[in-house]
Amino acid sequence: MNATALDTITSAFVDSMKTGAGALAQYSIPLLAVFAIMAFYVQIGALTASGGGQVGDTLAASLLHVLKVGVFYWLLTNFVDLATAAFLTFLQWGITPTGGGLSPVMRERGSLKMDYPHRRGSLCHDLHATVSHHRPRLSGRSTLG
Repeated sequence: MNATALDTITSAFVDSMKTGAGALAQYSIPLLAVFAIMAFYVQIGALTASGGGQVGDTLAASLLHVLKVGVFYWLLTNFVDLATAAFLTFLQWGITPTGGGLSPVMRERGSLKMDYPHRRGSLCHDLHATVSHHRPRLSGRSTLG
């Protein structure tokens, strides 16, 4: 597989993920509203129908429900940004040992990522050569090899 084919595959995958996220985003908030209303009536209806709930319990359950819906709303509106940040963090953690940096172009071009294992291998080879060169030479028999 050459670099152009890998770049084409990577860009097609990233574009399809962006398109899918955009298509689903228009339905996520209305679905959240419908499910939140259903859950609210199930929870509050059971609490008031049991007869044991005071006004304070009902208000506390309502406020907790509103808080849960708000957290889900925030997650739905920021999901793509959170996923992108998680991917870039994972990529940065993988690139850091090689001594390279992370540029915005690396998201779209998979062929740039292919070069990093070779760099890491050459870094290990250079480290081994440096350690071997500076290893103390002992006279006679050595257990170091």
